[in-house]
Amino acid sequence: MSFTFEWDDQRHTENKEKHGVDSETAQYAFFDDNRLTARVSCLVRGFSQDVWLDCKSLP
Repeated sequence: MSFTFEWDDQRHTENKEKHGVDSETAQYAFFDDNRLTARVSCLVRGFSQDVWLDCKSLP
């Protein structure tokens, strides 16, 4: 299976500052067999939305 990742430069910069991880590094979490994936239901502006979260511990 092949994936292509895209991100905008503004979001890339914000995430790097906020989380200390750049987009290039973060994409590898999707290929880790030990990642934790969770489905979270949340209410956004009055609408229910399901969000999938993938978590991985980085060295």
